[in-house]
Amino acid sequence: MGNMNVENLKLDKVSITVADGADAAEIKLVGEIDLEDPSIEIKPFLAKLHDEIIAAGYKTVNVEVLQLSFMNSSGIKELVNWIMKVNVTPAEQRYKINLVYSKSITWQESSLPVLHKLHPDVVEVKAI
Repeated sequence: MGNMNVENLKLDKVSITVADGADAAEIKLVGEIDLEDPSIEIKPFLAKLHDEIIAAGYKTVNVEVLQLSFMNSSGIKELVNWIMKVNVTPAEQRYKINLVYSKSITWQESSLPVLHKLHPDVVEVKAI
């Protein structure tokens, strides 16, 4: 397992870092996602990430957003699209997304638990 070939994404207000963990891919989002059209940069990044997670053989992806202070609805839509893509991935290649968020950040507390309800077999959420 491991050896994803994905470069970290650094935009004006957000950085997304990717790392190979021992048993899981590790993703961390820091800053703000308030892009008018995140499909220009975020969507292709998540598509490449998805392909690399599968190629590396990971069955678990840990996504940490504790330092993501804001994400607009367009950004949330890109997360939903990624989750939906994982959900339709053949079972033998599918992976689980473990999303860790901050219960003290209002938008996270109100928006991110819903992602588990969207596809409970794909997404687990945990508030810290």
